[in-house]
Amino acid sequence: MSIRTRTLFLVAACTTPATAFASGLQLRDFDPQSTGSAYVGGVTRANDPATVMLNPAGMTDLEGMQLENNAYFVSPNVSFNARNVNAAGGLTSGSTSGHLADPAAAGAAYGVLPLGPNWRIGWGLTSPFGGRIDYPSDWVGRYHSLVTSITIFDATAAIAWRVNKHLSIAAGPQIAYGSARFTEALNLGPAFDAGAGTIGEISGNGFAYGYIAGLLYKIDDRTRIGINYRSRLQVNYWGKQQITTNNAISAIPAIKNLLVSESGHVTTQAALPDILSFGVEHRFGDRLTLRLEAEWSHNSLVQNLAFVSDHGVPTTTIPVPEQNSWFGGISADYRFTPKLDAYGGFSYDERATAVDQLTTRIPDTDRYTLSGGLSWQVAPRVKLSVGYAHIFTTPLNVAITEASTVGSAGKLIGRYDPSANVVNTGIAVRF
Repeated sequence: MSIRTRTLFLVAACTTPATAFASGLQLRDFDPQSTGSAYVGGVTRANDPATVMLNPAGMTDLEGMQLENNAYFVSPNVSFNARNVNAAGGLTSGSTSGHLADPAAAGAAYGVLPLGPNWRIGWGLTSPFGGRIDYPSDWVGRYHSLVTSITIFDATAAIAWRVNKHLSIAAGPQIAYGSARFTEALNLGPAFDAGAGTIGEISGNGFAYGYIAGLLYKIDDRTRIGINYRSRLQVNYWGKQQITTNNAISAIPAIKNLLVSESGHVTTQAALPDILSFGVEHRFGDRLTLRLEAEWSHNSLVQNLAFVSDHGVPTTTIPVPEQNSWFGGISADYRFTPKLDAYGGFSYDERATAVDQLTTRIPDTDRYTLSGGLSWQVAPRVKLSVGYAHIFTTPLNVAITEASTVGSAGKLIGRYDPSANVVNTGIAVRF
């Protein structure tokens, strides 16, 4: 692969994860009860302002003006143990094991305002996608990737209408802002390889626009069905690519000038998947409610990404073989007292990347979530909530081969062990 093509492949790394978000980087921690219910039941629950994102039709169940603020902490544990076989059949030097993911904190905010007995408007600020993988600079797979950092912020507004005592519907616009940073070492051969001496980097940001729509149907006082749809978001990225070198490379003007000439600005488009959620809940007596939910993510809508440079590099098309994925689970809510609710759940989240198409940037695998939480009505108009989730997986064995600037990145053979713990806390106030 030529230097130019390899440099553009770094841009592919900047956007490829967006199509893998459904399993790899989709964040579902919209409120504490979502976290504490294994992310199951939000499409029918409609008991706090977070329903703006979970199913905006549920706003018609809320009385008065309500505000909600949440904060959550994610402690991921993504360890690897691997070796990298180079083109000559030898082993790439460097670290063969370590931990890749850093702890992170984020939050969400929502508001709902009545416009009469049958109308509501609401807004939400969330971060529905994001993640960071950071390998040691000297790890054996440094020619595959080093840093992968992605953040998506989303602003949603919606209006809901109670059509009759059974049916409510809602819709509204979404705007998303995305930022990303990706790095990897460039393989210029052993004479110039000092750990990660030559680094290619892409950083960029962009905006996207879409919509959300929801439906809530109450069969009777105990049973309801919910459907929520979040449209795809076509992110128009603009960014900068650059290559930095160590002193050994800098001492060779011809090589340095060639690499510097590859730096500049690039633009591309990437799609966040449209997501369809549907669920049912039933209340047994006055205390116990069971909820079932399934979700489909349309990851396969982008199979190729094209990248355009502002300095004469031809447009390059990079294949992005992703697959659609499913999520599903069950949750329960038990009311101990009129002021105290407990909830828990279990869910399964299917991988969005086939095993033979995995990359080191997103070690995507099937995920399972077991969780629990509490909500406490501390005052007539104030509710405090906390949710905990443990996300676990089966170990992921990989054999990844990629081309590089000179020779190849090698064949990475190893094992990933990903897991995570999430704590989500929040307060909801009714005025």
